[in-house]
Amino acid sequence: MAKANVDAMVAVYRSDAEAAQVRAKEVAEAAQARAKWVAEHAKCQSRRETLEEIHARDFDLTDEIENAKEFEAEGTVLAFPDDDDSGSMSGSESGEGLESEYASPGED
Repeated sequence: MAKANVDAMVAVYRSDAEAAQVRAKEVAEAAQARAKWVAEHAKCQSRRETLEEIHARDFDLTDEIENAKEFEAEGTVLAFPDDDDSGSMSGSESGEGLESEYASPGED
């Protein structure tokens, strides 16, 4: 009887160990994918900020800034899919109001 109990415990242990390995692999893959999208988001955000700085020096980059904002928003969704509070960002954080803030001199 003791051997049967030991065999049953070993079978349960092996099953649990296999399940843990599968779960660990899934978590690692998810973390790697998230890291990729976080890096992509940071890259898009940096590009947008650079374009805004150039635009602030009286270069008209409105289209490029809008494209950068779109890419950044897509990157945000992909990098942070669980963040439901993205609507709580202030206008300056979300990029709203940049059109009036960085209007080119000829548009006044």
